[in-house]
Amino acid sequence: MVRCREEVERCRKDCLPDAGRLILTMFGGMGSLNDVILYRDRRLLRAENDEFQRQKERLWELARAAVNGVVAWRQVSDQPGRS
Repeated sequence: MVRCREEVERCRKDCLPDAGRLILTMFGGMGSLNDVILYRDRRLLRAENDEFQRQKERLWELARAAVNGVVAWRQVSDQPGRS
């Protein structure tokens, strides 16, 4: 996932579909982003996991849109909570 993050950060607007494809690869296979569950002191962090799931779903939607050419770089960078 670190390699994927570095590739996405280097990406310019003309390679947004490539960045989307890289992000989508983080969701498949063993040890993927879908396998992450947050715990602290052996206790499940329910609220944090719920928020993490919402963020993963949003990331998936944006990556799919980027791959399909539906979203522009400006739209992605203007999402709330992004600097």
